[in-house]
Amino acid sequence: MHVPRNFPRRRISCIDVSIDDKLRSQLYQGHKKAMAASGNSVTDQLAQLDAARSLVLGDAAFYPQIVQGILPIIGAKAQLELRRWGADFLAETFATPALPNQQKEQLSLLVLQPLLELLEIPGEDAGVLKSVVQAAASIYPLVFRHMYV
Repeated sequence: MHVPRNFPRRRISCIDVSIDDKLRSQLYQGHKKAMAASGNSVTDQLAQLDAARSLVLGDAAFYPQIVQGILPIIGAKAQLELRRWGADFLAETFATPALPNQQKEQLSLLVLQPLLELLEIPGEDAGVLKSVVQAAASIYPLVFRHMYV
């Protein structure tokens, strides 16, 4: 399968390259499938999202691309499992010390609206709400700093 050159790639060693190429391929396939149709099973989408999580855990430099890429997939109209995964991921993203505060500040402005939409779903799952509140608590000082400092 051909993966475009501009799709994220990381090389550390010969062993990591084969793992990285596999993750890149999975992410690219997931991106293509998500854009092509909404007929993906939730299980397939969760597997692709888990591959994205593995990528950012291996290299925090990919957080901006991954966060921007997952927002349409985990929004308020997504199925519960995807909303739950997304809320958990966003809470982890803004709590991790691996991502510099400057990048967190930029990303926080992108995720505010999706987080608000998740909060406004009537009868939303308690796990989703918990993670959204955790993400919002981490984001608050970043947004405050952006607006007033």
